[in-house]
Amino acid sequence: MHRSKSATRETQRVASAVSVENDIELTRLLLSLAMDIARVKAKSDLMNLVKERFSSFFSFSHCTISVPSGRPQHYKAFMLDTNSLIKDHTQYQELVTADWPIGLDWMVTAIDKGEPFICHLAKMKAAGELTANMQIVFDAGVAETLNCGLIFENEVIGVLSFFSKTPDNFQPSIFPVVRTICSHISLAVANIMAREEIEQKIREREALLNISDAIGRLKDRAGLLELINTQLKKLFRFTYSLVIRLSDDEQSCAAFLLDPDSTSRSHPDYETIASRWYSVNDGMIDRILSSDVPVVIDIEKEATAANAPDYMIMQFNAGLRECVGVTLRDNNRRPLGMILFYADGKGWFNTNVQNLIHAVSFHLATAMVNIYHHEYIQAREAENEMLLSISHSIASISDKSKLVPTIKKILQTRLNFSDIAIVQYNVAKGVYKVILEDCEKANQHQDFEGIAFREYPLQDGLHNRVMASESAVLLSVSELQKVGGIHFDFLAEAGIKEIAGVRLLHNNEAFGGMTLLAENVNSFSAADMRLIERFSYHLSGLVANMLANEAIQQREKKKRSSYPSVPISAGQEELRH
Repeated sequence: MHRSKSATRETQRVASAVSVENDIELTRLLLSLAMDIARVKAKSDLMNLVKERFSSFFSFSHCTISVPSGRPQHYKAFMLDTNSLIKDHTQYQELVTADWPIGLDWMVTAIDKGEPFICHLAKMKAAGELTANMQIVFDAGVAETLNCGLIFENEVIGVLSFFSKTPDNFQPSIFPVVRTICSHISLAVANIMAREEIEQKIREREALLNISDAIGRLKDRAGLLELINTQLKKLFRFTYSLVIRLSDDEQSCAAFLLDPDSTSRSHPDYETIASRWYSVNDGMIDRILSSDVPVVIDIEKEATAANAPDYMIMQFNAGLRECVGVTLRDNNRRPLGMILFYADGKGWFNTNVQNLIHAVSFHLATAMVNIYHHEYIQAREAENEMLLSISHSIASISDKSKLVPTIKKILQTRLNFSDIAIVQYNVAKGVYKVILEDCEKANQHQDFEGIAFREYPLQDGLHNRVMASESAVLLSVSELQKVGGIHFDFLAEAGIKEIAGVRLLHNNEAFGGMTLLAENVNSFSAADMRLIERFSYHLSGLVANMLANEAIQQREKKKRSSYPSVPISAGQEELRH
């Protein structure tokens, strides 16, 4: 049945009146909103304003504002609703601390244009379009979201999102209202962000000044760790830190400062992995060393790759997903080591954080130089005390069998080795032989007596290098095996992996050598090698005197044995009595 023209005109008049009333109401709201936004100073004020104004147009359970994280098409939480439906979800903290991607191109386009759009989560799940963060939201009971990009000065500064438990709660008819109000909300968000940026820069400046003041007072690693875990955590977020030092030749690295709060400590092999030396050419360390700015590492990607380092796998299994590292250099731009900051999630280290880390790295490098210098002085003082103690202990030793055990006992308070041997060189014959030893580890080998005390050629790859070097040398048993020699195979079978050797001098001529045998690689640091070299000066004179005394005793004995025996006459016998 057709409606009359008068009825149609009446319907149009009523609809027009309703539209006018809605326009008037919206105009009033916008005028009021503009005044309220001018008074907004904090996120909590803005949240209350958004909930109050939008709830008069449609219902929703809670709302949030997200802002760009720094990674392309990724966003992070900026303003959270205390009434959120998702708060009880087990992954809520991950949801509000990590950054998340915008999964679909049409959503990116809508955000860039400031156009509202609705996400029907059940339909998106069926289509396989839910990102990990949207899956968390869906699992928490949210049926759909209404979203709109926040545009300020032609730039996307955030996304306003409303959540509903009820399907089809949001309708496209409210899009004009949402779009209009969001244009005003954008201004409030921009103001808050600008205010927070200023406040953050003030905090950063104060923190950097505090760090600079504290650096001059730092003398040890404990002080540096405290500075990192207090002052740096005021600047940016990280789970824990790790400071790495380089070897003198810059080809390997090891931990210099371990964080007691490290989540990796729960790993059963933590102590072994954390104390090991690693080659810098592992794909991560060299990448950081070759860069003048901080480098972000995707732990998940690196740990699941082929031939991943064991430390990277350990960190991934401990729940870490990302780290950022920067090289620490001295005033001559020589690399000392690096500092790494680890995160449980991805996106923690945006461009602003990287710039902060870069600025802080100069202060941390100064701290590392100061600590190195202080530790060097302490080490020299400890060395002097040890060498003085050894000199006093061995000066009165007349029995050479007690010499090496005494030396070994004292050296093992500072050095990590199991066996010690002193050899004598016969340069004329081109051989050497062990003359004194205390080989607790090697002595357990069944062939010890038959192999340890043989004569071996000086040009065996070990003692020719010891004899030719002015400083202590460090050699790998596995590398010596490649040169060849039954004694090197014997050492390997006995469990010896590394040898530190130093020559013994008398009248500027090498007459022998001392070797310290270790069961682990990288047992001797550069400081250890300097100590061994200094000790050799004390040992050389003592061993040279012992050998000289033995030679005199042998000559006297030989001389006495060469005299002919003369019979004693009766008259001589009477004179004796």
